[in-house]
Amino acid sequence: MTFNNMTALFGAMLILAFYPGVSSLTVATRSAASGFKHGLVATPGILSADLSLFLLPSLV
Repeated sequence: MTFNNMTALFGAMLILAFYPGVSSLTVATRSAASGFKHGLVATPGILSADLSLFLLPSLV
């Protein structure tokens, strides 16, 4: 993956991060059902999954 492709992928992921989706619904549901602390714990899991989706193509 070239630097330009990685930059484009990062830009697309950054833009999509601001739109509500399944990940924000997961955090909201977890917070509503179990409290703020559980929603706060769910956030790094989602961020690490997004980071792995960004880094995985760069390894190929």
